Amino acid sequence: MKKKLLSGIFVLCVLLPVISQESDDLLEADDLSSLFDVSEEENDDLPSIEDLFNKDSDTEEDGEESQDSGLSVLESLTSKTGYTFELRYAFVGGLSPGWGETPWNSGETPPDDGDGYSKGYTTVYGADIGSKAILDLQLTRNFRVKQSYAFRFPDFDPSISEFWGSYNLNNIMYMRMGLQNIKWGLGRNYSYTNVLTRLPADAEKGGDSFSFLMDIPMGLGGVQLLALARSGFSSGGLDDMTASDVGYGIKYNYASEFADLNIGSFFHQDMPLRTVASVTRTLWDRTEVYAEGLWAVDYENFADHTYSFSFGFFDSFFDDKLYFNTEYYWNGEETIYYVDDDESLIILEKAPFIYGHNIAWNLVYRPIKGNSLNLFCRGMYNINENTAKVVPGVRYKPMKEITLFLSVPMALGDRDGTYYRNNYDDKNRPFSITFGVRFDGSYKQASYK
Repeated sequence: MKKKLLSGIFVLCVLLPVISQESDDLLEADDLSSLFDVSEEENDDLPSIEDLFNKDSDTEEDGEESQDSGLSVLESLTSKTGYTFELRYAFVGGLSPGWGETPWNSGETPPDDGDGYSKGYTTVYGADIGSKAILDLQLTRNFRVKQSYAFRFPDFDPSISEFWGSYNLNNIMYMRMGLQNIKWGLGRNYSYTNVLTRLPADAEKGGDSFSFLMDIPMGLGGVQLLALARSGFSSGGLDDMTASDVGYGIKYNYASEFADLNIGSFFHQDMPLRTVASVTRTLWDRTEVYAEGLWAVDYENFADHTYSFSFGFFDSFFDDKLYFNTEYYWNGEETIYYVDDDESLIILEKAPFIYGHNIAWNLVYRPIKGNSLNLFCRGMYNINENTAKVVPGVRYKPMKEITLFLSVPMALGDRDGTYYRNNYDDKNRPFSITFGVRFDGSYKQASYK
C-alpha cells in the first residue's frame, strides 16, 4: 500500500478522481457512488457520495466502463470507429491536527493495541498530486480497447488501472478480457457481496487480476460467465498459475419494471463457495429500496457455512436539497480477506466488516441549489461492540476547479471497540480536524467516423 501523506480522513474526504486501482471492487467497503448518480448536466451541481468520502475512484466519470457489463445493444448498433482521449489532474494540499484521545475521554489513558495507535497530539501536513491518462479506442464496429495509466506523487511511477479489449459477437454475446474493473453486488456501504476481491486465508499477497468476461443477453436480463486469476491466488504469481488457481463465476440478472434482481456464485478451490444476491426497487418514483445477501459454504463440508445480509433505502427531500441513506447489515463472517486498494496487499478486514449487527448512514444537504456549498455527515455503528465512527463536514466549491474541505472525523462508543482503533483516520486518531483544498481539471478529445 502506498504511504499516505495525509491522514485517512483527508484522503477519504478529498477525492482524487484521477487515480483508480480497481476502485469499484475495493472501495469496496465505501463505494457509494450509485447512491448519488446524476446525469452529466447535473454533475457539477450535485456532489456524489464518493466525492465526499471515497478515494482513488473514477466510477462516476467512467460510467459503464467501470461496471461489470459489456456494451449495450444500442451502443453496439450505433458504434463507430474512433477514439476518446482524456487527461485528468488533481493537486491536493491540507493539514490535519488530531488527538490520540477524544475530548470527552481526555483524562484517560488511550488503549495501546500495538498497531500504530497515535497517542497524544499530532498534526499532519501533506500534499498529493496525481494524473491519469485514458485512451478508449473503437477499432472496429465490434472491437474496442481501453487503457488507463495513472501517475501519483511522490514516486510518479506509472500504474495501469485498466487495460482490456472487448468484442461484440453480433449482439448475441459480449466478451471482454484483460485488466478490468468488475464489481458484483451493490456495495452501498458494506461491499461484502463483492466476492471477486476475496482471497484465500493463506495468501501471501494480493496483486493485479486478469479476467475473461462473457455477457449473454436473455430477454429482460442476461447471464454473465467469468474466469478470474489473481496473483494472490498463487504463490508464484500470474506467470506460474495453473487451471486450479483460477476462480470461476456465474451471475444472472433480471431487470423488470417491478425490481432489478441479481444472483451469482463464485468458486475457487482454496476459498468457500460464495453465493450472493441483490434486489433493488424504486418506490413512488423517488425512493430506492434495496437488499443484499451472502451465503458462504465449505464445498467439502456443507454443514460449515455462514450467511450475511443487509437492507436499506435512499431518498431525497426538500426539492432535492437533502439526500439521505441508511442501511442495516448483519455480518456472519468473523474475518474477511480481500485485496487492498492498490492491489498489492492483503487485508484481513474487521472494519467495517465487524461481526454482528451494523448500521450505516449518509447525509448530504445543499442549502442552496448548485454545487457551491454542501454539508455532509457519514457514520457506521456496530451494536455488538457499541463502537462507531462518524465524520461530519463541509465542502465548498467557490470555482469549478477549486474545492475546499473541512471535516471532523471522530470515534464514539466504547474505547476498546474496533472503530476506536480503526476509524476514518489512517493514524487511528479518534478525534481530528481536517482542512483541505483541491485543484482539479480534465481535458477530453474525441473523434469518431
